[in-house]
Amino acid sequence: MIALWLLLAGTAVAQDQPTLPPVAVEEDIFAGIGAPPFLEPPTPEVVEARTEELAKILRCPVCQGLSVADSRENASLAMKSRIEEMVAAGYSDEQVVDYFVDRYGEWVLLKPDSRHWVVWLSPFIAGGIGFGVVVLAIRRQRLVVQTTTEAVSGQASPDPYRARILAELGEEEMDL
Repeated sequence: MIALWLLLAGTAVAQDQPTLPPVAVEEDIFAGIGAPPFLEPPTPEVVEARTEELAKILRCPVCQGLSVADSRENASLAMKSRIEEMVAAGYSDEQVVDYFVDRYGEWVLLKPDSRHWVVWLSPFIAGGIGFGVVVLAIRRQRLVVQTTTEAVSGQASPDPYRARILAELGEEEMDL
């Protein structure tokens, strides 16, 4: 009974809400791009060729690793038609790519900018630095162990280079 009362009260409240006037939809589909087209509208053959070129460098937002040209998902088909509209309107390749990068981020590019090489190489650089630190620590530990052993035993380990230099100088090695 209480549930029925709450249901009826909820519908009554929903009916008392004032209705808002419909929002006007912006007719200009290129309003979000910012700059006007740099180029004159090209011929249909050029539009088709440039659309295919741009679709090959942009990634499908649904598929993994496929370009917009290779994918048959609805999202990539919508992106391809948007590319075609923009190219037909006279937008340059850079403007079209910037438009999609603004909406999807750098991820939408199949081949990232060359400045991202640091990101790709950083694991190898960090690994090399870590390997160098480990090698230096092992050498230092061996040196500490060697000097500790010499101090405990009271004798210096025979050094062939030192013996050779002393022999060439005509001096004998002195026990410390």
